[in-house]
Amino acid sequence: RTLANLGVVDLSKELSRTLSVIAAPVAGTDISWFAIAVRERPAALRTLSDASGNSPARLAMSKVILSWGVADGENVAPMKGSARHANLAGMKKAALVLRIQHEQDSEIGLIRVTAPDGYGQVLCEDAAGTEEINVKRWPMSIRRFEPSCSPPTSNYTDIVLGQPLPQGKWTMALTVDLPAVPSEVKQSFQVEVFAPDRQTFVDGTNSLDAPLLLLPSNWPVEAPALILKSRDSSSRRAEVVLSFAVTIPMTVQTEGLGAVRVTLPEGVQMAGTGNNSGLVIDGLPVVQDQIYVSPTAVAVSLSLGAQVTVTTASLRFPVLLPSQEPDDNVWLLELCGEIACLRSTVLRLPLPGISSTELPARGVEMDEAPLLRPSGQLAALLPLLLAGT
Repeated sequence: RTLANLGVVDLSKELSRTLSVIAAPVAGTDISWFAIAVRERPAALRTLSDASGNSPARLAMSKVILSWGVADGENVAPMKGSARHANLAGMKKAALVLRIQHEQDSEIGLIRVTAPDGYGQVLCEDAAGTEEINVKRWPMSIRRFEPSCSPPTSNYTDIVLGQPLPQGKWTMALTVDLPAVPSEVKQSFQVEVFAPDRQTFVDGTNSLDAPLLLLPSNWPVEAPALILKSRDSSSRRAEVVLSFAVTIPMTVQTEGLGAVRVTLPEGVQMAGTGNNSGLVIDGLPVVQDQIYVSPTAVAVSLSLGAQVTVTTASLRFPVLLPSQEPDDNVWLLELCGEIACLRSTVLRLPLPGISSTELPARGVEMDEAPLLRPSGQLAALLPLLLAGT
């Protein structure tokens, strides 16, 4: 417990004191506050030599409790939020999507992020595979508050805001190297927020759970990326490419890589569906009558037993972007054993979305592949098969 000494007071009068405290980042089970009034014993009565004149023997406590009281305090809940990154051990410069819900009265001038043991340094950078983009994506919804990173320490990373951050839900996408070996225990990110003076603690949490990691030996995949290929003058219709690198040949199987899914952020839609989706797939042995496209998702089955060679696999398709960036602008690329990604191990790769001012990337044109469309018969099953989106 922490003790505050209020000094010598006159207990014959009413006593009132105001204390400034820093709330714990997590809720505790012990939230009681105690007030204790004590009186000092005179020094001459505290100790007395024994009959032989040897060292003093304590006869009584030096303080006497006159009165005490107890009251329940507030059970401080941690700041709400989430942490998302690829659930693959050993991935370098993985996107770390942090979402926080700021509900306190004070504005925020600094956000401090601490990674769990075994993780690399959290950096204010875009993830690997997006080097060609011309506008940084990592600030996401806090962009207009002019964020920048202080030089990182060995323990945490400070995001300094040029303009105070008000109440609301906020998302940012930093990068971090993931642990080489999956942890056997749950790990969590810690986020603390401070007032514009960058010293006064406002709120925090140390319970933003990190996803459990899969072994890279089972999933030889790296560099997932979302690239903007083209954008029309209205900035609404755009063509995008989602890709990932396969570093070791993989056999298509239901207990590993058997399907690929893409889920769009809220507000982003496919420009077409069914036979008019404009979907082009490269580097994957696709079952051509098991490709499903809905307004908000794409799902593709792969041919069981086929080989996926060392390659960069990709899905290219047109979308309609909203006039405003989504608050949670995260695209989700999933690799799993079956098309619904509900009954098998799932490799989840969250990708920070396209910013409202981003222009098409240069020098990343990819070879065209035959256009693959869903069959009319199986397209009718689309709402059921994509029910998990």
